[in-house]
Amino acid sequence: MDHLHTTTQGKKLKSKVLMFTDCGSPADCDDSQLSTIVRGLKTLDAEIKVIGPSICLDDDEEGDGGVAAASSAPMAKAKTRTQIEGEAVLKNMLQRVGGDSL
Repeated sequence: MDHLHTTTQGKKLKSKVLMFTDCGSPADCDDSQLSTIVRGLKTLDAEIKVIGPSICLDDDEEGDGGVAAASSAPMAKAKTRTQIEGEAVLKNMLQRVGGDSL
């Protein structure tokens, strides 16, 4: 984050941050750490996109944390608990920074 900020500071650039993930690793991130990340991303004033799992950013009506169910894709493998938790963290971050999931 610091490197991106210092190398783009004072320059007229449209910043984009693309995050590639399968959410296969534990998202060991408490709310304080997530707030620090969100603050850093907002400081960059960058367009944030997550490429990987399907994350529904609409209001959660089905009680799944806004994570698209594996059954929504034909022949999809069921998501692990780690993936579901990671997607929930990403959803929270994207909502706070105004990002998007592809």
